Amino acid sequence: MSYDRYVAICHPLQYSVIMSWRLCTVLAATSWVFSCLLPLVHITLLLRLPFCGLQKINHFFCQILPVFRLACADTRLHELVVFVGSVIVLVGPLCLVLVSCTRILFAVLRIQSGEGCRKAFSTCSFHLCVVGIFFGCAIAIYLVLKFPHL
Repeated sequence: MSYDRYVAICHPLQYSVIMSWRLCTVLAATSWVFSCLLPLVHITLLLRLPFCGLQKINHFFCQILPVFRLACADTRLHELVVFVGSVIVLVGPLCLVLVSCTRILFAVLRIQSGEGCRKAFSTCSFHLCVVGIFFGCAIAIYLVLKFPHL
């Protein structure tokens, strides 16, 4: 979505050429593939662990780290894999969104009409709010709270 906004604001006359059906399909497919691969890694890690004792998790929804705590084996490597996966899934796209927003900001600041600036900022402001809330909450939940030594 941020790339779409970037192309719409920074290259408006070339939008239909750049954002072709092929590119949209590749972007959507890449998102779906990575969204399916990461849980498969976690499931593979879980299937190799021995579980014993009380098997109750006091959470509203199941997260991977409380399930690791139920295991009878050392799960430090598994937790490291979850941390690295979280960094890749959260920090990587956040950096790409921030780069896109920075380029959009510089393009908007070059617009000379006040109406054009207002339209461009109104297009991106809602997206930035949603991105900030999503990534801020996700990073707090999956990285900072789960790994307090960061």
